Amino acid sequence: MDEQRRWKPGTWTALAAVVVAATAIGACHRMGGRGWGDRPIDPVEAKEHVEEAADWMLGKVDATDDQQAQAKRIVDRTADQLIPLAEQHRANRAALLAELTKPTIDRARLDEIRRAELQLADQASQQLVVALADLGDVLTLEQRTELLTLVKRHHRHHRH
Repeated sequence: MDEQRRWKPGTWTALAAVVVAATAIGACHRMGGRGWGDRPIDPVEAKEHVEEAADWMLGKVDATDDQQAQAKRIVDRTADQLIPLAEQHRANRAALLAELTKPTIDRARLDEIRRAELQLADQASQQLVVALADLGDVLTLEQRTELLTLVKRHHRHHRH
């Protein structure tokens, strides 16, 4: 790997935050802000929103047209992978709520749902790591560093 493409400490965190936030916020935002558990995700709307967020961020780091096209493919692929996981999460949430409203709670069933949720998180994190590495190959060190700065600034202003 050439010097310009070497990962700077903290860049993984920034890019992870970008991909996770863009995907999750995009999906939830396009559902009226009610979250994954309330109604199905419209994949087209979610992808459009994620693409808009990615375009905005790539514009902030002066990404070239080629970089933007490559990043769009990565973001689209990642959204296509994560949206079905969100739907599975929604089904798990419904199963959890159903179980908790029964006269007798089945602890084994609750544990099954918990394990299913952990598996979804693992799948999502694996897909995100691939997306991060792919985005890292597209962007220069300077651009990744600038993204980190943007994410840190955004995080400082939006702490809960």
